[in-house]
Amino acid sequence: MKPAPSLPATADLFRMDGMRVLLTGAGGAIGTVLARAFAELGASVALHDISETKVAALAAEITDSLSMSLGNRAWPRNFPFT
Repeated sequence: MKPAPSLPATADLFRMDGMRVLLTGAGGAIGTVLARAFAELGASVALHDISETKVAALAAEITDSLSMSLGNRAWPRNFPFT
């Protein structure tokens, strides 16, 4: 009987290092959780929401908690609606 192939640790299977995520609705409950999760997995996260204050606070929280610079992991973007 052949041994089963070895797989990387589960956490390594979901790493997102070097990937970019544009997250709309980042100021809401689900968006906030997703933004944190993507950042913890190593993705650079662009946050977008109609509420600029919520997005700025979330970006600051993510970068502070992960000890990363704002440009590397999360940054708020507010695109005007016309």
